[in-house]
Amino acid sequence: MVTVLLIGWRYGLRKIALTRLQQNLLHLSLKEAKENTDKLLTADMDVLHLSGLVRLEVPAEVAADFIVQANQLGAVAREGQLLVESSVASSQAA
Repeated sequence: MVTVLLIGWRYGLRKIALTRLQQNLLHLSLKEAKENTDKLLTADMDVLHLSGLVRLEVPAEVAADFIVQANQLGAVAREGQLLVESSVASSQAA
């Protein structure tokens, strides 16, 4: 599994298409997919709080395709962890 982050959206986001993409490619229920899309749209994207961040665990074979399609629909999607998570993990390892 690969971690995919939906970290924001651009003007013109195709909300219904993003919900359907999650249903079709990730096999999420309508409820789960809609909740993810709504969370992304209603977010207060304050750097310290990131309330609208949507974190998805996606099968590796569809992750790249999902990211490309989500970005084409107006979401800001990327693979990986948050920098905050990475720095916390690094400090705990030390």
